[in-house]
Amino acid sequence: MAQTVAKAPYGSIRGDVRDGIARYLGIPYAAPPTGERRFRPAEGREPLSGTFDAGRYGPASPQHGKGWSDEAGCLTLNIWAPENARRLPVFFFIHGGSFVYGSGSQSLYEGSHLAREGNMIVVTFNYRLGALGCLDFSDLDSRFASNCAFTDMAAALQWVYENIEAFGGDPEQITVAGQSAGAISASAFPVNRKLNHMVSKVIMMSGTPTYLRSRKENREISQRFFEYTGFDDPQKLLSEDAGRLAEMGWNFQSVCGMGEATYSLAVDGETIPVSPVAAAAEGAAKSIPIFMGTTQEELAFVTSPILGGALGIRGHIRRSLREEDPEVLRALRREYSRQFGRRGNSVFIADRVFRMGSLWYAQAYSAFAPAWLYRFDFESRAMQVIGLRACHSSDLPLFFGNISTGIFPYMYLLDQRQKPHLTLMSEMQKDVFRFVAEGELPWDGCTPDSVPAKIYDREIRYADAMEGSIREAFEQTRFYAETFRPPYSA
Repeated sequence: MAQTVAKAPYGSIRGDVRDGIARYLGIPYAAPPTGERRFRPAEGREPLSGTFDAGRYGPASPQHGKGWSDEAGCLTLNIWAPENARRLPVFFFIHGGSFVYGSGSQSLYEGSHLAREGNMIVVTFNYRLGALGCLDFSDLDSRFASNCAFTDMAAALQWVYENIEAFGGDPEQITVAGQSAGAISASAFPVNRKLNHMVSKVIMMSGTPTYLRSRKENREISQRFFEYTGFDDPQKLLSEDAGRLAEMGWNFQSVCGMGEATYSLAVDGETIPVSPVAAAAEGAAKSIPIFMGTTQEELAFVTSPILGGALGIRGHIRRSLREEDPEVLRALRREYSRQFGRRGNSVFIADRVFRMGSLWYAQAYSAFAPAWLYRFDFESRAMQVIGLRACHSSDLPLFFGNISTGIFPYMYLLDQRQKPHLTLMSEMQKDVFRFVAEGELPWDGCTPDSVPAKIYDREIRYADAMEGSIREAFEQTRFYAETFRPPYSA
């Protein structure tokens, strides 16, 4: 295996070359978030001395079930680049995982395929998770801050902006992309005036800015967590083993009753000054193009007796719907039943949690900058059999081209004769590559009044991302009123 050395402003970094793709793994991009820095914003670190060996991934951020208790080396990033690359566009990807699990080193996100087929630089990275990354203890004392996870993301982007040219990337052509929690995070970048000079384009997959919280809400959850730990001194948050804190954070999800909706970023007036919807409505994204969408039945598993309860999502959904006018809810459900029959409830939940907020963001965004929408309706035969349909994350293996890892071969097992997933993968990636390179897509973009979308399915088609009658019904909800009530803050 050949080796290569990139000489960046940060220092010399040694990677390896496989099948024409240079890989640089586990590069530290920020100071270790330990001791007094555990709950503080990410800090830059000193340039490297000597040559850094980027031959393996760094440890993932402390999280449930992984056994990692040392967070010192978790803030690392990974780069895949075509050999001898020069000024190529950069794909900067923020992983999902409900802000409580995952890493940039998961096999699903391995970047060789995208780098090779798309002729671009691919970057993945880790950020602080769960209680360590999302809770806000800043009302305890000055050693704590809000949105530590987001400051990690911003620090990783800053590192890429300052160093990626040494790896063959163009710092003026960085696409910030993310899925699920990563897409929620990505929504805050193009409209953040302190950061968007580093952003040329944005891709959001199955995430909505309406899931950012207010700082007040996040502090209330954080206070409940502090009480749950039984700690009598804030110092214990800094001195407790990071792995144990991560386990506490995981268990807290069931205690607080919010399941996988427990952790998120907050509109804190500082790192995220105002909600992305508000900022987009005021033109803060300038001319940064955005490409965003969802799967057709994001939360189909919620209707499953086993999975719905296991993920702890049902209670959160019930609480959010309890705030709505019962008559408005009944009208909505009638409309879904009329249009989707027995699948109406599954599609309604997907729209309420994911699609509606995404469409409102796209509409606000499109008044000032280009915005394109997609919807992923493809259901493999196996997914149909087990009832998961086009659910959350079912588009990811096709997006990255990593369909032979993990459980994904089983997902397409019943489609091996005609292989429709391979045709669809090629179509999806063709659009991603064009958008990353040119910032344009060959179908009608969104406007403040219309939501045309490309529908990825066994047969590609173009239609509204959501029926007009359902959009109108949602505009009668409290959810809509709170999203667009001035000053639109979460």
